[in-house]
Amino acid sequence: MRPATVGCMGLFQRRSQGRHARGNTPVDPVVPPRPVNPRERAGDAQAVDAKAVATPATQPAQPAQPARPPRQPRPIGPAAAATRDLTKIYGQGDAEVRALDGVSIDFEQGRFTAVMGPSGSGKSTLMHCAAGLDAPTAGEVRIGDVEIGALKDKDLTELRRDRVGFIFQAFNLIPTLTAHENITLPVAIAGRQPDQEWYDTVIDTVGLRDRLEHKPSELSGGQQQRVACARALVSKPQIIFADEPTGNLDSTSGAEVLGFLRRSVDEFEQTIVMVTHDAVAASYTDRVVFLADGQIVDELLEPTREEVLRTMAHLDETVRARRVGATATGV
Repeated sequence: MRPATVGCMGLFQRRSQGRHARGNTPVDPVVPPRPVNPRERAGDAQAVDAKAVATPATQPAQPAQPARPPRQPRPIGPAAAATRDLTKIYGQGDAEVRALDGVSIDFEQGRFTAVMGPSGSGKSTLMHCAAGLDAPTAGEVRIGDVEIGALKDKDLTELRRDRVGFIFQAFNLIPTLTAHENITLPVAIAGRQPDQEWYDTVIDTVGLRDRLEHKPSELSGGQQQRVACARALVSKPQIIFADEPTGNLDSTSGAEVLGFLRRSVDEFEQTIVMVTHDAVAASYTDRVVFLADGQIVDELLEPTREEVLRTMAHLDETVRARRVGATATGV
């Protein structure tokens, strides 16, 4: 099978045709209650209102969901990061596992992209390779105009420090440092002082002004993840990679973090790539890319929770059928 390629022109064509475009590592389902999503389609809210009007008087009408304000289509800009024919193989011989199988994709500037797929589909491996945390077996990875495979270890470390932000499921905060010290740690390691105006903007955006002198053990899980988000933003990275950022949070704290990530894209033109299993989290993004067996197999633009759930259900069926067929033919 020829590897799927998702590029800027392809996405532009898909956007003009409609929202749903269908085509041919280590933290990877009961659907959680849905938190209020500010990006809910106005049309969906109107449909719920109409249904409520038609409900018989003997049954209480269901309240309409808040409508998402209409959004102008976001222009597709140059890629903040990109991969070409990316392949990652673990093991050898009968134990060989092809985690990525020729993945080519652009992550455009100023967009929020979710990467989803069944467990073992390669989504976390894709993020780790695209972020320079893991080396691919073959293929090319670029951050901006830099091909990172050609960099020496020292240069790669500096590129990750200066041009890439990270948000992890486990927060990865230093327990002996205050929130302020954790947020400014990457800048301090680089021997620089943070831009004070930008630092104040980030702190006020995440709502941590009164928690800056607290250590992680004195903060709630949601507050710790907001510290991690602020740490990722304060150095003004070219792109942020988030690995299950709401995986350890309750639905309320998760909605707060997702709202902040959405706002950082809309207001600060930040580029974010998020690996997630959560359809609610994916509904906050501009684009969802679906992986299966190490390949890109589908995508959604301007996704809703319901569309993501339908696509994942169809994807699970397709993957099961493919694997049964492969077993039957001995491939």
